[in-house]
Amino acid sequence: MHGCITNIFNDENAIVMKYSDYLNYFKNFPLIDIYVKSIFSTKRVIFLGYSLSDKNVQEIMQYVKQRTTHHIYPYFVTFGKYNKAEFENYKKQGVFIVYLEELIADLPEDNSRYFQAYIKLFEKIGSFSDNKIENKIYKLLNYYNGINFISPNIAIKVINNIFDINLSYGLYGDKCLYLDDSLNNKDTRLFKIFVKRINKDKLKNYEIKLLDFLDRSNISCISIGIHNFSKINLTSAFNKYLNTNSSFDYFNAILNFDYKAILEYCNKNLQLTLNIEDNIRYKLQKAFMLYKLEDYENAFILLSEIKQLSFKHKLYFFNGVSKIAIKNLCQLNYHKTYEKKEQCKSFDIENELKNIPSKYLDTAFKELLNFEYFYKEYFAIQKLVDKNIKTKSMFDMGGSSGNNNHIELYNRVLNIFLTINFNYLPIENFNEIRNIYFKSFQALVLNYSIIELSEKQTKNKFYIPAQKLDSFNALIFHIGVKSFEYKELNLFLTDTLKIKKLLFLDIRQILNYTLINVLKLEDEYLFFNAVVILSHTNLNMYSIYKVLKQVISKLRTSHGFTIYEIINIFIVNQNNNFMSKPLLIMIEMLLEIFIDKFICRNFSIADKESIRSSFFSSLLNTLINYKHTISIKKEKINIFLDYVKDESKENYKNGFERLGIVF
Repeated sequence: MHGCITNIFNDENAIVMKYSDYLNYFKNFPLIDIYVKSIFSTKRVIFLGYSLSDKNVQEIMQYVKQRTTHHIYPYFVTFGKYNKAEFENYKKQGVFIVYLEELIADLPEDNSRYFQAYIKLFEKIGSFSDNKIENKIYKLLNYYNGINFISPNIAIKVINNIFDINLSYGLYGDKCLYLDDSLNNKDTRLFKIFVKRINKDKLKNYEIKLLDFLDRSNISCISIGIHNFSKINLTSAFNKYLNTNSSFDYFNAILNFDYKAILEYCNKNLQLTLNIEDNIRYKLQKAFMLYKLEDYENAFILLSEIKQLSFKHKLYFFNGVSKIAIKNLCQLNYHKTYEKKEQCKSFDIENELKNIPSKYLDTAFKELLNFEYFYKEYFAIQKLVDKNIKTKSMFDMGGSSGNNNHIELYNRVLNIFLTINFNYLPIENFNEIRNIYFKSFQALVLNYSIIELSEKQTKNKFYIPAQKLDSFNALIFHIGVKSFEYKELNLFLTDTLKIKKLLFLDIRQILNYTLINVLKLEDEYLFFNAVVILSHTNLNMYSIYKVLKQVISKLRTSHGFTIYEIINIFIVNQNNNFMSKPLLIMIEMLLEIFIDKFICRNFSIADKESIRSSFFSSLLNTLINYKHTISIKKEKINIFLDYVKDESKENYKNGFERLGIVF
């Protein structure tokens, strides 16, 4: 401000040497005058090496004091000893004196005394800044208590607010926070917390709270600069959220539709836990599973209990989730008793949410329970779908593309899935969520098709980390089963994949657990969708046998015509793979079950002749193509043919003759 000796030859007025220079300074440099006064008005100023008798300082202080009602008092640092009269006098004038010798002990007596004093002063100032960060961490992160999974897109806003920095999030597979190339003190505060964790240094409580928040967002590394020259990877503690404990894998249980196992797990832990927050969490998880199992009556009773208990203990996120869940159950209109119907009629969600402090409603609730987060993700995925459609068209026409968004897409879809299922949000029957799942499945399958086309064209293997590939395929299967009506699903897969088939690396898991669990749920549309996806999957003969075994089990108890259409889709799509004797015997079993049902008139009025005819023809043609000789009794076949309409009778009779039946 008082000039620089290196600039004296360019501007001789820029240096202050005489008393007259002081008097005329602000007159000569009005912009500096305005700038300095604005700093005094808005910032906490610390004077080092200044005299309080400085004419310019006195003038600025007087100006600020006269024109602002609440200016921020500056600190004046001196080496003198504490003087009460001096301190009180300047305090009245709006200046606080900091006496270094009183503030900092054990200073050396040599020439480094002043330097060491300033170093320690700066360390103390840094700790004041940390205190500010600490307070912000406690204040902001408390609003996210109870949330098991926080989408990184939400977490990033909170972290930027706390540290006053501009982080971006790597959606490309590394689950990493990225800082700007320019390394400054603001950036390093967050970076140092990661360093302490890696080095297993003792962490402060607020640092533990911050890292736990990042763990719940599945953020596992931090990087300064786009070139990753300072990248720190953490062993993600999100495993404790993915796997609720070492003996139970909640993530895979959800993916495999094993809701009954989760229900047993909740009941077991409710008997063991004494912590009220854990108790409410397990109850909410149990209510979520009852909702998935369509046991709405017991889910409603449990949610009403959670609503009361969570409000009493100020666990507001659980309280909000329970209220949204009750609203959803009321909209399903499942109640059989008059009492429950009246409870639903009187349940006003707007008034219920008013009981929650507004500061909570403006944070986590705004993003999750008001669907704001889901709307944003829907449009982001829609853009990826549009990109994938264009890319696939280019490949189909023999061109190529640099579209490489498969990992970004996977992470977006996974984050939506985790947000819903780890926070026990019973919203999957909402149109908004069904639309997101629908778009997600479209994007994932299109992406899969693009990867196949790209590998074929470039002869280079597309890189997806092995640990991702299993869950990538499981996620495709799960969301496909949840998203469509079976006809729409079959049409989409037929059109998208054409000759190709999906390749699920973890097909054994799907066949041994997922398909069986879906069958146990007694939810026909889930089972039908599962079989349709498997019909478009690259299956070996053993896998086809496993699917047919489950299909036969379903066929014995089903009375609708849809099951025949589903089996027909499966047989037509897998027709080239029925080469083994056991599989042809399974097809013959299907044929005999069909004949038995027909003879016993065990078809419902809803059955369609065209569906039965198509199904029967597929079975016959498959057996004929592989020159299989059937062992069904001739008498049973004759009874069957007596019931068949005249126009079809001759065709069926010819078919049976080709299978070794002599009439």
